[in-house]
Amino acid sequence: SFTSRAARASSSVTLCCVAQTDRVNYRQLHKREFEAGQRLLGLVGDAGMRISGHRDSTTSDKIVVGIFARSTNVWRAAGHLCAVGYGVEAGMLNRVLFEALADLAWTSMHPDTATELFPQNDEFAQLLVAEKASGFPQFEVEPLTEPQNDRLAELKKLFGDFGDKHWTRLSVHGRLQSSKGAFVREGEFGEVEEWHAIAHFQHNQLLHGSPWGLRHRVHELDAATTAFASGPSDDWISQALVAGAWTIAMITLLTLRHFKVPEAEDFWQAADAELTVLRTPPDKVEAAGRNDSSA
Repeated sequence: SFTSRAARASSSVTLCCVAQTDRVNYRQLHKREFEAGQRLLGLVGDAGMRISGHRDSTTSDKIVVGIFARSTNVWRAAGHLCAVGYGVEAGMLNRVLFEALADLAWTSMHPDTATELFPQNDEFAQLLVAEKASGFPQFEVEPLTEPQNDRLAELKKLFGDFGDKHWTRLSVHGRLQSSKGAFVREGEFGEVEEWHAIAHFQHNQLLHGSPWGLRHRVHELDAATTAFASGPSDDWISQALVAGAWTIAMITLLTLRHFKVPEAEDFWQAADAELTVLRTPPDKVEAAGRNDSSA
């Protein structure tokens, strides 16, 4: 394992840099998955049009639609990374995407609290940055006034001295557990819990440079040689495409439900068909094709 290699004496291992080629057409290599993602993109776009024109929007409505809009861009960015061979890095973005799912579910189920905390966190962030910047002369920022310092002290009680608490003041687990009512299909919340327990954990590992995450870039060639890879590869592309697609589909479904769009469940039925394509291993698709052709 990576950790056992790291524990060895450095003099016993030769490091070797492997520059991976960027000439592989990953979009063609994963053609079926990218095509399913493109069809899903069309469904998500249609869903956005159904929300457009919603009247009498509240603050919580604006938060929900903001999360939805931001998430579509994060998903697109992850897809672009996969297309050029950076599936591991796309997995890092999928971590952001899953947290957006938790944010949206919580906001939809707790609109009054969201309406209270969201602007407070915005004010807190501006005051905290100003406080920190005033300590560095090159920024030429005036120190906070006494009333501003008092206000920042109040807000730090909500969001932490260093802004380490999420604007909801809850962890991802806490947001999900307090938002079970947003997941209305039978078994839906259990599916969300499964993605949280496994995929989200893995994406966290990729993002934070853990031993498990670094293993995707460091490989033992033999007992005396360790290679570290730089550049695109096929690693994690399929996983990133599936995770991103499932998460954006769920975010879109929750957004449609929040705005009480009648076709919300129709969207999920169509999206789930594309998710089935993404989840099906290539060898299963090939086997099905052979069976169909021989029938």
